[in-house]
Amino acid sequence: MKKILVLKGGGAKGMIQVSCMAELEKQGFNLVNTNLKVGTSVGSIDSSALALGMKAEELIDCYPEMLKMVFNTPWYPTFPKYKRSNFDKAWGKFFNLYIKMKDVKNKLIITSVDRCTSKPHFFKSWEDKDGELTLTSVIKRSFAAPYYFGQINDPEEQKVWVDGGCGIDSLPLEYAYFEADLQGWLSYPIEFICIGTGFSRRGTPYKEASKENTIRQVLDFFNLPNGGMAREMSSWEQIDRIARLAKKHKTIKFLYYDIQIPEDADGMDKLKYLDKYIIWGREMSKKPLIEF
Repeated sequence: MKKILVLKGGGAKGMIQVSCMAELEKQGFNLVNTNLKVGTSVGSIDSSALALGMKAEELIDCYPEMLKMVFNTPWYPTFPKYKRSNFDKAWGKFFNLYIKMKDVKNKLIITSVDRCTSKPHFFKSWEDKDGELTLTSVIKRSFAAPYYFGQINDPEEQKVWVDGGCGIDSLPLEYAYFEADLQGWLSYPIEFICIGTGFSRRGTPYKEASKENTIRQVLDFFNLPNGGMAREMSSWEQIDRIARLAKKHKTIKFLYYDIQIPEDADGMDKLKYLDKYIIWGREMSKKPLIEF
């Protein structure tokens, strides 16, 4: 059976994702040796660590320290909010900063978005041009959130890179399916393991929604913690479509792990919730939110 791991973006909520994966490993899931890993933003960090051979059980030990280094707020106001160089310091404590993307142990895809074309790009470890890039440089393109870390200018390629979740690919699930098709894997039994980073306020009761003023409607549309209403809707639509395929085709197995969390904990840099993120990750590992 071919196995594909898809990891959603979510900033510091990646602690939920790693905690869940560590528990899944205890249940017998071999997440290091999946045939393909696809990650966006913090999901690109987590998928890269696994692709380099680090188990989630090991990653969770150093993860809080990494997050506190990356989301280290200067005493003076800055814009973007955090320094991208903090990631180099954090990642470099555990991995070689200069290892190339082609040197990972199994196929890896990392997403980013080019602002110049408004198109996503999927960096693939096995393709010649992408494979020669350092893994750290690709990861940084994937988490280049405009407010938090800022864009990355690429004068050589004439591209401006921003967070892979700026479009619809905070959850790159459908692209994982298309890549499986390109690889010729859909003729085999195949399992998609998709792991989120927690979500909040999924939908609004009619009585509340019908009375919302224009400002609240606009805030709902932008929905900053989840990257906008359109992106949030896209994630659930992708999940629904892949789940339908899995239901129809018996050779496809689909597992989606996620958990609803309080709105005040649903943010990119809510480090005060790290302990709760670990607990929520363990909880969501007990049973998939969606399974076919």
